[in-house]
Amino acid sequence: MGIHIIDYNNPAALEDYLKTNPNACAFLVEPIQGEAGIIIPDPGYLKNVREICTKYNVLLICDEI
Repeated sequence: MGIHIIDYNNPAALEDYLKTNPNACAFLVEPIQGEAGIIIPDPGYLKNVREICTKYNVLLICDEI
């Protein structure tokens, strides 16, 4: 399966992907993106991602590079 890119700041896209891909094992996200400026997610984004990952038993990796 490899790597699948999910749109940043879009928890619905993450959930849609996990619903149809039961072999997904982890979600890696950079909480605050710093390429081409600073991009801060909407309030509640990371909390929603945490809940979705827990629901689908997927490891959440937050990597602030």
